[in-house]
Amino acid sequence: IKNSIIKNMSSTAIYAQGAKIKASNTILSNCGEYLTMLSIGGDYQFIHCTMYNSYNSSERVTPSVWLQNYYIDIYGNTQLRGLSAYFGNTIIYGNIDNELMFVKNENTKFNVKFENCLVKQNNYSSFSEYFTNCIYNIEPMLNAPDRMDYSLLSGSPAIDNGLLSLGKYYPIDRNGNSRILDNKPDIGALEYKVK
Repeated sequence: IKNSIIKNMSSTAIYAQGAKIKASNTILSNCGEYLTMLSIGGDYQFIHCTMYNSYNSSERVTPSVWLQNYYIDIYGNTQLRGLSAYFGNTIIYGNIDNELMFVKNENTKFNVKFENCLVKQNNYSSFSEYFTNCIYNIEPMLNAPDRMDYSLLSGSPAIDNGLLSLGKYYPIDRNGNSRILDNKPDIGALEYKVK
């Protein structure tokens, strides 16, 4: 999934079970439940994405991102499904306190990493092994998310805080702007551009 926008779903933008997904320069927004429900294992990469969930058509109680490595079958047996999920230079923010949910069985793979991401997660310290160089619980300062404008405002904490190696691998943002002119890529799908 590249340079895409998935928005305005009553339930979920991406619902994947044991899938393999690579997403870059993609915006997921405004869903009644999850932006990404990654259950029953799988292999996932979300790089330079913006996931912003401010759905207000009803009360949202589910997190934007759900990660799970098993399920219970119809006979009540636990079925293990290894999970690998990498989020790099990605914004995960919304209007509830914890926008991430980790549902983990210790008996199978749960390789999850958030690197140079901006996340809204009040209990992040309980899951510190999954986070590297992330920014927590600071408003990303998007231009007008209520009007589906997810560009960064001047002073956004996402500006210049992305991992350079990912910026070099994805040197052009969703709007065609360079991420690497200053060797300081921004977090999210859209590079800040002085107007």
